[in-house]
Amino acid sequence: VDSDRRLAQHLVGLYYETPNVVQPPLDQNLLRDYIAYARDHIYPELSDLATRELISAYLEMRKMGAVNGNGTRTISATPR
Repeated sequence: VDSDRRLAQHLVGLYYETPNVVQPPLDQNLLRDYIAYARDHIYPELSDLATRELISAYLEMRKMGAVNGNGTRTISATPR
């Protein structure tokens, strides 16, 4: 858990000067069980507005990427 937290702080720090990382409010086991339940019983649907907002946020994140050797911008996050 601590190594995951350090990795997350590092990844956030790549794109922001002062990362805003907080302690998780839930116990790890409770969170794991909650996610397992949600995977089995919850089927979310995105509204058109939410879809547009996600696309916009993803495009903004891509703009923050670094310029590599061939002049293109890259970012180490994927749209999962």
